[in-house]
Amino acid sequence: MAQSDCMVLPSLIEGWSIAAAEAMLLGVPLIVSDVGSAYDMMAVSSSVRVVPGKVPNILELTGDHLYQILQREDELYEKRLSLEMVGMVVNRAAMKTQAQEAIPQAQKLFSMNRAVDSYLELLRRV
Repeated sequence: MAQSDCMVLPSLIEGWSIAAAEAMLLGVPLIVSDVGSAYDMMAVSSSVRVVPGKVPNILELTGDHLYQILQREDELYEKRLSLEMVGMVVNRAAMKTQAQEAIPQAQKLFSMNRAVDSYLELLRRV
């Protein structure tokens, strides 16, 4: 992963945050859909590009609705992803530099100590 020019993680709802954090810790630029911690990661580095996803409102998502979304073509979503990928290629050197510069901040946010402290704080509240 560390040798990659970019990681593209489109997701409908969630499930990629750990992989995205790993990419950030390695200094790899990201293109992610607007779920989970996408905007928090974008705040750390402009090498994280957020693409509006296929699900307009996750609170209205049901199993049947999810299946329909997965089955239908979504040309606008594909275009949004494609444009960000082209932008990554065109700006490859700058994006890699920005991603590398964000490693120290990512280490602070995603360190094991911070994770443990967060879990302990959560447990104290229970």
